[in-house]
Amino acid sequence: MEEKATIVWDRHNQIFAYGPIGQYVERLNALGFAAGDPSIPFPHLHHYRQEFDDDAKALLGSLPWSHSMLRPEDEQ
Repeated sequence: MEEKATIVWDRHNQIFAYGPIGQYVERLNALGFAAGDPSIPFPHLHHYRQEFDDDAKALLGSLPWSHSMLRPEDEQ
């Protein structure tokens, strides 16, 4: 049986995962991530820095993703 899975990486660098949570936790722990309490400091600014592109590409390249476009209601 194929499990439905969705992972959202938002602009606050938070990851939201739906589906096989145990598998996500196992894989993220293997990549050096740890559980924590998320917080978004307010007020804050977004600075998209190219120096993090390699880290993002490494994370995204480490798993066999399938990609779907955002629905209009998902866009900000």
